[in-house]
Amino acid sequence: MGSGPGQDAASEPSTTETPPPASRRAAREFEYPAPPGPSTGAILSVFLLVGIGILLVLMVTGYNQQIPYLHPSTGPKVTVAGDRVSVEYQYLSNGSLSNSTIGELCPGCPFTVPAGTTFSYTLEFGFGSNESQDLNSLSVQPPFHLVSTDARLPIHVAAYLSQTIQLTIGAPAAGGVYVLPLAASVSVT
Repeated sequence: MGSGPGQDAASEPSTTETPPPASRRAAREFEYPAPPGPSTGAILSVFLLVGIGILLVLMVTGYNQQIPYLHPSTGPKVTVAGDRVSVEYQYLSNGSLSNSTIGELCPGCPFTVPAGTTFSYTLEFGFGSNESQDLNSLSVQPPFHLVSTDARLPIHVAAYLSQTIQLTIGAPAAGGVYVLPLAASVSVT
């Protein structure tokens, strides 16, 4: 196409940009670049440190036994699912006897120990009864056995109070799931 009257080649649109005004140019010169985002290495380092911290907390608090790959099984295990306490109550005020068996999920149950080893067990006596009680005897029934206790019998517990007794108990030699059988004789006044 040719150029028509009143048009010349110099009047065609220009492809060059016009420079921005001085005020915009000055503002761009003082803009700070955006800070870089966290690197992949930094993110991985944080996850690694958090993971190590969690494992350390688990190991220190004893909850690491819940993680099987930290404790591969090397022998038979005994799992204590709960306890069964058989209590013979002797009421001194009228001379009557009463037997009761209480089965419950003990504090911390279920738990697992290696077969044939000893473990600590906490028993609460008294239960806040409205009568005074004396624990005259306490035994652990087979297949478990009582190794020691931190209290000397008889133990007197006043009305509405309770007392905890720490027992050291021997686990059965054969692995399996058990209920811990306990027997007690209590005088009620």
